[in-house]
Order: sequence, then C-alpha cells, then structure tokens
Amino acid sequence: MRDIKELQIHDHRADPYLEPPPTRALIEELERSFALRLPKEYVEFLNQSNGGAPTVGDFIPKDSTPDDIWSINRFLSLTSAREESSGLWACIEEMRILVGAHALPFGRDGGGNYVYFDLRTKPPPIYLHIHDSDTNVLVADTFEAFLDSLYVDPELR
Repeated sequence: MRDIKELQIHDHRADPYLEPPPTRALIEELERSFALRLPKEYVEFLNQSNGGAPTVGDFIPKDSTPDDIWSINRFLSLTSAREESSGLWACIEEMRILVGAHALPFGRDGGGNYVYFDLRTKPPPIYLHIHDSDTNVLVADTFEAFLDSLYVDPELR
C-alpha cells in the first residue's frame, strides 16, 4: 500500500490534528452494529490516518477521460461520536439509504459525493456515488489501487 504520509493528510480545524486510531473494540462495535466487516487494508489505513483532508486527493475514475477529475476532500473518521458529520457512523447510515447496505463510505468530496467500498465482492472495488445524478461510478478495483491513483492536479489547486 502507498505510504499514507505521501497524501499529506491534515485537519481543517485551527489546531491541526487527526483522530487517534480506533480501538479494536470500536471497530468491532461498528461491524456488529452494521453487520459488516471493514476491509483489512482499510483498518490498516485507519490506524495510520483516522480522518482528515488529503492534500494529494485528486483522482480520475477507472475508464474515464483524463478531464473527468474528482477530489477526495475528507477521509471519514471512526470515533465513538455517532452523529459526527465526517464520521463513519452517520455516513454509513446515509449511504444505506442512498446506495444500500453493501456500500461502506470512507471519504467524500466537497460537493457531498461519497467514495465507498462495494462490499459485495472481494477485494471490494471503490466507487464514487454522485448524488446529483444518483449514479455510481467505478473508481478503482481495490483500495490500494485507489490510494496509488491519488495525485495533485495543478489546475485544481
């Protein structure tokens, strides 16, 4: 997996910090509550970066044209705060309504579109849910491929 430090993840709050890694008990509580299993590579990611905004966050969905650029502006965090808008608890609830129980969000863009795991297959592919058109676009075949595809588009920054 890509070195997470390369993504330059930070927080928008006045005193930059990221949430501490989630405990095993918290991960198990989330998995029990939603009857799902977090992918191993995602748990590894959360242990290195639990939430935050990547500086290196632009991506082009798989099979898209080079000008179809999207950005992940926020990685979701896993904390005990179930109502937090940038937290997994609330976002999983929302995605179950929008896409279904197979969708595990892990990030979103500035327009409220979610980037998520499709848990129906292993390894789970990564999709972008575009809420304006209620469509789901394949972004990458794996989480690792997604992280590897992230870059900085100089025209967007």
